[in-house]
Amino acid sequence: MPLIRTLNIIYVLFRNTLFLIIFFIIYHYFIGTIFAVSGASMNNTLETGQYLYINKLAYLTREPTRGEIVVLIFPGNPEKKKFVKRLIGLPGDKIQIINNKIFINHQELIESYLSSDLNLNIDQAKTIELKQDEYFLMGDNRDGSNDSRVWGSANKKHLIGKASTILYPLSQIQILKTANY
Repeated sequence: MPLIRTLNIIYVLFRNTLFLIIFFIIYHYFIGTIFAVSGASMNNTLETGQYLYINKLAYLTREPTRGEIVVLIFPGNPEKKKFVKRLIGLPGDKIQIINNKIFINHQELIESYLSSDLNLNIDQAKTIELKQDEYFLMGDNRDGSNDSRVWGSANKKHLIGKASTILYPLSQIQILKTANY
């Protein structure tokens, strides 16, 4: 009798462990994941060493919104490097960068979350017209960001999900707010 009981306990533990592993794999690939911030492109909003919760379902139920922080696969990179950036331009938008200011459809974009000594690192005026399913993304630390100003627009298929929460360090846990323009 003790042998059957031991085998039953082992079976139950194995079954439950297998169930949890399968559940977490499905969750990670289809529902949400954790992203580690690395680099200065989103300073002062996000910093190296922070861990974010990424909602992968967000863009299945609705379209991305201007001002959201997103994680994306770097367009054109065979290594599929992941970046975290702020969504600035939406499909159909005309983005202009003139004298270190961003204009969307001829309206200046006021970004209160940016440093006051901002430099967009563009020597001349630049105009980009976004097509269907194209997005323009920039890091909040414009001086230190490799973003759509360099590599162009990102297709919707490159967006992994919306960064919704800072999970770690525990002293910095917070829900990330979408910028209001």
